Amino acid sequence: MTERILYTILSLIGISYFIRLGLKDSLRNSGIYCFYEKKTILYVGKSINLKQRLKTHAYELKENKHCNGNFQEYYNKKGLPKSKILKRGIPHNKLNELEREYINKLKPKFNIR
Repeated sequence: MTERILYTILSLIGISYFIRLGLKDSLRNSGIYCFYEKKTILYVGKSINLKQRLKTHAYELKENKHCNGNFQEYYNKKGLPKSKILKRGIPHNKLNELEREYINKLKPKFNIR
């Protein structure tokens, strides 16, 4: 369901302006992120909740349970690399496409191609 349709439904049933603001906040929390070291991009990912996803990466790496073996090996040797939000506020239905564009452009070391 697109955000516009959702806003229309909310306005028809009388949901307050403040709840609709929460949906905008949700959109602001989605986006594309990366992990990097100096000038090398190590990993690019997407999430509908950037803060939670970055925390999950850190937890899985710390627990030696990350699904990407190369990234896990890097962490085991050097620790958690820096992270950066590349683009925020991406509609959920555009995340896959934009993530693929960033992967193709940046050629991160640990993304599976």
